[in-house]
Amino acid sequence: MPFWEYENTRSVAATLDIPVGLGEQEFSVENMRQIMQDGSADVIQPDIGYIGGVTRARQVADLANLAGLPCVPHSSGRSLTAIFTAHLVTAMPACSLFHEWTIEDTSTMRVYEPFPVACDGEIVLSDSPGWGVEISGAALQRMERRISSL
Repeated sequence: MPFWEYENTRSVAATLDIPVGLGEQEFSVENMRQIMQDGSADVIQPDIGYIGGVTRARQVADLANLAGLPCVPHSSGRSLTAIFTAHLVTAMPACSLFHEWTIEDTSTMRVYEPFPVACDGEIVLSDSPGWGVEISGAALQRMERRISSL
């Protein structure tokens, strides 16, 4: 069903005996709060790209923590969003359940190093400054700069 039909997702969440996740395409912190308040989902899944960045994703994770719901941020692929999401997960108490992590091979299109690898169900993030990764010079050479005329 369309994710924005919260009455229907609430019915599904109440009927099933498995956790129902919701939020990976939601862009509004207020809507995420409503999802939690109404019982439309058992697991909250903000996506840093959709929700508007790390700060807003942290707000959602805080709301999930206050509501007593697990927060499992959505992140697929190996873009920098995976790194941002991994740091969010390590910082937020509600983000302790399980997480999706890519296993796809993108060795031909690496943009940064190192990419954390899952081993025995865990990833270890670099303790280097910032996000703990370095943008590849080769990747920057392949990129194209464009300026919008709008």
